[in-house]
Amino acid sequence: MGKMIPKKLFFQLAAWALFWLLAFWSAAAWAGNFLWSVDSPEGNRVYLMGSVHLASEDFYPVPEKIQSAFNSSTQLMVEADIMEADSNELKNFFFNEGLLPPDMTLPDLLKSQAPEMLQAYNDCLKTLPGMGAVLNHLKPWLAALTLESTRLLYLGYDPKLGLDLHFIKQAKERGIEILELESMMGQLNIFTHLTEQEGLNLLKVTILEFDPTGNDIKEMMEILKNGDVEGFERLYFKVFNENPELIDVLKVLIIDRNQRMFERIGSFFKSGQTTFVVVGAAHLVGPDGLVEKFKQAGYLVTKH
Repeated sequence: MGKMIPKKLFFQLAAWALFWLLAFWSAAAWAGNFLWSVDSPEGNRVYLMGSVHLASEDFYPVPEKIQSAFNSSTQLMVEADIMEADSNELKNFFFNEGLLPPDMTLPDLLKSQAPEMLQAYNDCLKTLPGMGAVLNHLKPWLAALTLESTRLLYLGYDPKLGLDLHFIKQAKERGIEILELESMMGQLNIFTHLTEQEGLNLLKVTILEFDPTGNDIKEMMEILKNGDVEGFERLYFKVFNENPELIDVLKVLIIDRNQRMFERIGSFFKSGQTTFVVVGAAHLVGPDGLVEKFKQAGYLVTKH
């Protein structure tokens, strides 16, 4: 039987994993070409902005065009208001849904179901001293999130500097309404819809693509800061094109959510408010992205 990890340590790492969920699967930047306005035939407007959920100091100040768009808006819409998250609810979720059975460890699971991944997993642990005590007790999907979130933290990216949190704080200071497209718990519950094999596939790709130098993240950030939408789309979807076993994961984590976001955002055009929507760029691009959905629905979509 494996040794159980301390609750405080587990929750801290699990919370980081949640921020990674927001960051990696919705990776984005504040580049000017990741701001769109969407106008309805009645003249109501929504702004769509790509967000960094983990960032560094050099992301600030945000460009003037983005700040001006926010200042002209009368309400803010985010994927989830992380300042309103219920820590006890999150904690219970991680303990109930994120841990392997007490008599099983992640190396045991990999050895029996994906032995080719075990050495690569151990190689990852060598770059993250002490993390095995945490990761070895997590289900594959949460181990994948925790691995990547820890890597991003080591590279200097901080959820406290995320752009969504930046605008949430500004909205609270201005006293404008903050709306949620989803919720923290809603986003976490998405992972309970993954099959065990899909969770293993997610962990496999995370392990095999693991780069402690952060060169992959630097490449993505450079593309985004240059406002290269096509480059971002190509780089982001590369991992799915090269790993077709992740297509079902993409559907659950991005495509299905895009449709729900589209419907919720669309319902606010009749409110007479100007809504500033902060989502990850992965939700904006591609044939199933929000930008294309609004174009196909007959809205006037303008890239700024």
